[in-house]
Parts: sequence; C-alpha cells; structure tokens
Amino acid sequence: MPIEPVRFEDVGECHFVGLRRTLKMDTAGEEIAAMWAAFSAAGPVEGQNSEYAYGIMPKDQPAEGSFDYMPAVGVSAFTEAHSGRDQLTIPAARYAVFWHGEHAMTAKTTWSAIFGEWQPQSGFDHDATPFLEVYDQRFDPATGEGGFEIWIPVKAKE
Repeated sequence: MPIEPVRFEDVGECHFVGLRRTLKMDTAGEEIAAMWAAFSAAGPVEGQNSEYAYGIMPKDQPAEGSFDYMPAVGVSAFTEAHSGRDQLTIPAARYAVFWHGEHAMTAKTTWSAIFGEWQPQSGFDHDATPFLEVYDQRFDPATGEGGFEIWIPVKAKE
C-alpha cells in the first residue's frame, strides 16, 4: 500500500529548547536513544507549551553521511532559564504529516517511503524548514512503541 500523509498542517513560527548533536547515519538509532535519555535526565524545561516532545532534524547537513538531530520541547519564548540548552526557532511552514506506527527503531522504512515513493509523485518539494518527529502521549519512550508522526515541510513544486 502506498504511503500517504494523514493530513497537512500550517504552523506558525515555533521555538524549541533541546539537545542538538551531529549524528552518523549508520549509528543514528542508538545515538538518538542516548540523546533522548540525556535530554530527559536534564529535567523539565521551564515554559514548555505543550505535552508533545519533538525530534527535530534541521535541513543543514554537517557532513556526508551525517545529520543534526535535536530532542526538544516547544516553548512560547526563550528565557534565561533556557541558557545551557540548545535553542532553535523554526519559521512558519506547511507540513505533510505521516504516521509511523511501528517501533521507533524501524522509522527508517517510513522515512524511505516518504522520500522514495510519496514525495517524487506528490506535487510538493521540500521547504527549507526542519523535519519534525512529533511524539504524543501514545508513544512510550521506555519501549520505543506507540507510534509517532513525521512532519515533512512542503511547498508546491515550481
């Protein structure tokens, strides 16, 4: 069955506080799990504005075979309490939202289907904003089960 977005979302500018690192593609699964553990261990983020957690992938690529990843939470504005943590502002964008209902370690299959199947035939190009993984109350970080959404920034093909 071909992959399709579950919906499209138009989102205004957002602010995030988290832990940003450059990861290698071949070891990203283990590294991401360790980053989430470290981010959680740092304690709550003052001013968090939702119950969601986000895995953010800025579009800039630091080196071949690597990418930036940032476990984060949303905040209304940056404050002094956020110093010492990574901060990122994402401009307003339109997103195609996909559901990944399998274990978190299998997310590569959904990402591959999005870019290998859906995007080339969709009528959309990537926008210049970061990709998002959105984790709500269904996701269990201890087991990696429960599913999550993958948000792809899109714009009409030119």
